[in-house]
Amino acid sequence: SFNTNFIGYGAGYLSADTSYGNFIGYQAGYLATSASNSQFIGTLTGYSSSIAYDAVYVGVQSGYQAKNAYGSVFIGRNAGAQLSQSYRSTMIGQEAGYQSNINYYANFLGFAAGEYSTNSIYSNFIGYGTGYLSTGSYDSNFIGDAAGQYTSGSYGSNLIGVSAGSN
Repeated sequence: SFNTNFIGYGAGYLSADTSYGNFIGYQAGYLATSASNSQFIGTLTGYSSSIAYDAVYVGVQSGYQAKNAYGSVFIGRNAGAQLSQSYRSTMIGQEAGYQSNINYYANFLGFAAGEYSTNSIYSNFIGYGTGYLSTGSYDSNFIGDAAGQYTSGSYGSNLIGVSAGSN
């Protein structure tokens, strides 16, 4: 570890290849690998995450086992906890983007927004459970509780309203 601060019981205890970051909280970044310029704040944040560059994880277990998070922000309990491959994406809310896969410039705002989504590129999910199990969302907007919950292949779409385009 190089120029990294570890504050809290077990913070960064077995981490490897970390630099210019802050791991704050009980076992924050405990087993994290390749975390540069990243901030892990909260109990078990980034616990065993790997390859986190310019990432910010805030909240209990946010980014817990996240893989390949580049310039991404996870805020809320379990936000991005088990995601795989996120580039310049934002997840705010409990379980937002929890186990999402392949996110590029995507935004998930709300409880369980994009929780199990796949291939979300230049898309926005705003509201409770929006894009929950969506696949292939390109340049699309989902606004309203459960909007686009189970959509597949959304290209340049706008789904606005409670449960809009959910099936």
